Amino acid sequence: MYHLDTTTTLISTSANIPLVTHTLPFLYLVSGPVVAQTILSTDRIVIEVWGGTTTGTKDINLYFNNGTIGQVTTTLSTALQGPTGPTGITGCTGPTGFTGITGPTGIAGPTGVTGPVGPQGAGGALGYWGSFWSDISQNNIDAALPNIMTLNNTDPDTNGVSIVSSSQITVANPGVYNIQFSVQVAKTDSGTDYINIWFSKNGLAIPDSNSRIRSTGNDDAFIPSWNYMLELNANDYVQIYWQSDDVDLRLLAEGTQTLAGPPPYTIPAVPSVIVTVQQVMYTQVGPTGVTGPTGPQAIINGTIPTG
Repeated sequence: MYHLDTTTTLISTSANIPLVTHTLPFLYLVSGPVVAQTILSTDRIVIEVWGGTTTGTKDINLYFNNGTIGQVTTTLSTALQGPTGPTGITGCTGPTGFTGITGPTGIAGPTGVTGPVGPQGAGGALGYWGSFWSDISQNNIDAALPNIMTLNNTDPDTNGVSIVSSSQITVANPGVYNIQFSVQVAKTDSGTDYINIWFSKNGLAIPDSNSRIRSTGNDDAFIPSWNYMLELNANDYVQIYWQSDDVDLRLLAEGTQTLAGPPPYTIPAVPSVIVTVQQVMYTQVGPTGVTGPTGPQAIINGTIPTG
């Protein structure tokens, strides 16, 4: 028995009362002491009756000797339990167990067939270059006009440089190029004369590229030779100009000479003009060779390894 106001207070309890099994209902008198309590008109008295049955379902009728309290009937079922209490606080999570040992790695598939090596790009020893010369003499037709050196022979191994319109030294690829030349100059008169030699790029004279050489004496001959370095774009061209006030001055080509020996020996011919072009720096790497095909893939234990 509980006294219920703002709190619930146990004020009385009774020992278990054994019931005898009968085929007919029985009436049992249950009583117990109650601790003296101060009871207010707003308080309630709670009486809890607990019972159980071993088989089936039983009805328990409760009667109170106070006529103002009616009959209370309840049904007891087998293994009757009280209300479930609140769930306790969840305990801390235990530490994670050790990771198991990694299984052995499967057998690697065979390596695919290596593709063919592509051609090496230009640069370094394979930089673009050209070698050209003229085997004809070139005359100074008009002293009042400049002349352009012409070239009518090309080394068959020349790479990336060519001669266009007999005089335009043309590059197929951008880069910095070293242009070197030599000419055999000769005259058939006496006195002191001069020859000017300079470079042009894409038809325009390159500033500060001229050199002036003096020729003195009868039938004088000499070989001016130097180089000029400049940056060129693809399809740019360079020309070498010359001019002299002496119309008897020319660029002389000579044929071979034969020595009697023994043994006889042939001296090579003398070109009137020799030009070589060599790439000394390039602005882009040569083309990359074609990538070879990927080799076939093997399937090992359901896995396709990379070839």
